[in-house]
Amino acid sequence: MRICFQPNCLTQNHSLSNYCQRCVSNLILNDRFFAVKILGEYPFSRSFLAKDQQNYCYFIKQFFLTDKTRNSGEDLSVLFNQNVIKFKALAQYDHIPKLLDSFTEGDYLYLIHEFIEGENLLHELTNKGNFKEDQIGVLLINILNILNFVHGNNFIHGNIKPENIIRRNDNQLFLVNFFELNPVSFSQELIAKDLSSLGFTCLSLLTEIKLNNLFDLGENALNLCANSVSNELVKILAKLVEKAPEKAYQSADEVLNDLNYCAIFLENKSDSSLVSLNIFLETVETVPNNQISYSSELISVETREIISENYPNYLTEFYPLKGIISALLNYLDNQREINLQTQLQEIKNITNPELFNSYLEQINEAKSLMLTEYALNKIHKTSTTLLELAEKVTRYYNDHKASREEAQILAKELRQLSIHILQIQSFYDLNFVYKMITLLKYQVSRFKHKDSHKYSWDYYIENKILNVFRECWLKLD
Repeated sequence: MRICFQPNCLTQNHSLSNYCQRCVSNLILNDRFFAVKILGEYPFSRSFLAKDQQNYCYFIKQFFLTDKTRNSGEDLSVLFNQNVIKFKALAQYDHIPKLLDSFTEGDYLYLIHEFIEGENLLHELTNKGNFKEDQIGVLLINILNILNFVHGNNFIHGNIKPENIIRRNDNQLFLVNFFELNPVSFSQELIAKDLSSLGFTCLSLLTEIKLNNLFDLGENALNLCANSVSNELVKILAKLVEKAPEKAYQSADEVLNDLNYCAIFLENKSDSSLVSLNIFLETVETVPNNQISYSSELISVETREIISENYPNYLTEFYPLKGIISALLNYLDNQREINLQTQLQEIKNITNPELFNSYLEQINEAKSLMLTEYALNKIHKTSTTLLELAEKVTRYYNDHKASREEAQILAKELRQLSIHILQIQSFYDLNFVYKMITLLKYQVSRFKHKDSHKYSWDYYIENKILNVFRECWLKLD
């Protein structure tokens, strides 16, 4: 079947036809594309699923003039061309469909996008039911990272809703169907609209209520999910949909910061607080020594230096994966507290006022030493790298001799760790999270790839994340 591109026709024609049987218009756009399905209709545009002669799929956006705007057609065309230039750069982001071509044919403007094969979240909601809290957490991280990039390039999405978020067949989330006719005047108000739309999208996915009905309910919609999600998530969603500009989030980065240590990625609300290390150790069943494979490559001198000699030793014993991030966090917090008490004791022993003040300044400077913007951007991107690893774990666990249950647990822990990466601002933060990832790397080294160590998860963590951290260590202000 081939659909006519003419807005007043849209006749469905035979699959081999080159001209519309009703209006005789050419069905082959730009001598290459033909429409097979209408995906969406809007006041100034229409979107199609299209194919070419090689049967490749494309997402085509057609812009046209209504009677009300025909007189200002030149302005619309200029705005279109200005934004195409910007959108080509924007579409280089991995989770935004690539812009493949743009042109004018007849009275219409066209954008040819990469087609993302998968299921949009509205269909997923219809087929599988309402989303759970951890699913919303992963969604927020993915879309907020995209919006960080989009807004940072003075662009907006302008139309965030469940059907414009696609889960590709490999489980990666994509933000699609941008409002390409973005106004030239970029403003905080437009950023707020994107963030508010994301908040209502999350509420719709949690409650299975249509967006239009949620808009009518406004902030009262929060009451519908208050009993099924954590207070932390409710507060974040409330601030996302807040109408008062001075109370609402000002940027995607602010939302990501508020996700710090949020319990939305943990399976049970009772697990939302940090797991006590003592309780954790009472329940662990360590792997017998004769089943542990040691590697001098994994346990480097540098790594040994950051590990306390106190029990537990996360580099010589494998612990249950469930709750491992919380346990590691608690363990390192304990070590940090011990170091702090040692420093305080040293300060008490200093009688010289100048030396006392100098020592305090050194401690404070170490905590406040900030990373460069370049370093922060590189580090924060590793959060997405961890999310990608989580997806790989759930898909290819058999190749690593892991069970499906182990893969699901590890993926959840990796997603939780990705939140901590997003909170890194200083050298002090970087050092702490680096230690946590180093410990985790060894814990996942128990899973060996069937073909080569280069495909193992610990090798991935070393090369894609820890190496980035080491590089950024040198990029200090």
